Amino acid sequence: MKINIKRWSLLFSFLFIITTITACGIKDKKTIISKDVSKEVKVAKIEIQRDIELGNKYLEVGKYDDAKKAYEKAIYMDPSNKQSYLQIKDKYIEKGRLDDGFYIIKLAVKNNIDPINMNLILDSIRKQFKITTIEKNIYKNNKFEMPKSMTLIVNNEEKLVSIKWDKAEMNTSLIGIYYCNGLSEQYERPVKLTLNVLVKPTIKVKPETEITYINSQYNFQLKIPITWKDKYVVTESIGDNSYIIEKSINFSLKVDEQHLCRIFSIDIYKKPITRNYINTHYSEGSKYLNTDGDRIFGSTQSLEAESILLDGKHES
Repeated sequence: MKINIKRWSLLFSFLFIITTITACGIKDKKTIISKDVSKEVKVAKIEIQRDIELGNKYLEVGKYDDAKKAYEKAIYMDPSNKQSYLQIKDKYIEKGRLDDGFYIIKLAVKNNIDPINMNLILDSIRKQFKITTIEKNIYKNNKFEMPKSMTLIVNNEEKLVSIKWDKAEMNTSLIGIYYCNGLSEQYERPVKLTLNVLVKPTIKVKPETEITYINSQYNFQLKIPITWKDKYVVTESIGDNSYIIEKSINFSLKVDEQHLCRIFSIDIYKKPITRNYINTHYSEGSKYLNTDGDRIFGSTQSLEAESILLDGKHES
């Protein structure tokens, strides 16, 4: 019996020593791990802040892509750090880059960071987005194609973006003003379309009041009253006794099937005939019209009735 008691005493003492040593070892290990983790967290916070400040510097000088990379790196190091998102968002808003600020808060929502408050922030930024408006006119019953894309101002820059509309098509069967709302899903920018359905105007054809005579040889044209249609004849005569005129283009009205009555002529003068000479010296009824290169144009109006009109048969 004495031997057994002694053995149990020794065994108990041995177990107590082992337990104490083990417990001390675990405690020391926990202390070491706790100190290492604390140090790592502190270093990580310093690096995150350094990346945010680097992004701020890039933002100040307009290097927006570099700023975005620095900010995203800061978030990647600790996606659960709410203050990082808010700090970056505030800097973007301060610089007037609403879309970039909106993007950062959407990352926070995606990473499930305080979703309620982050969504409230998103709504407040949405309210600052300007609604892009477009207005189109179309005639009644003409088909209208909904614009698939359009140019929006995003971060103070023009960007071509696709648009999703709340209507598949617009009704053009009734005259009036119709509205449709759209959204650029990429940037969550609102768009408003105003469609004016109009009555197609009736095109009034003005009655013809004149006809045009074109002379391609001498490159000129004349406007002649419509009442002359099918009632005039054009003939040519070459030169005159004084050799002042190269050619005359004579316009005559038909008196009957056999007779013509000359009304006026377009005369092509030879240089160096002058405007003053034509108007004052050449012949009564002559008038200077124009000069085109080496050609001088004038006109001669008939001042006396043709003999055919004096026979008493052609008074009309």
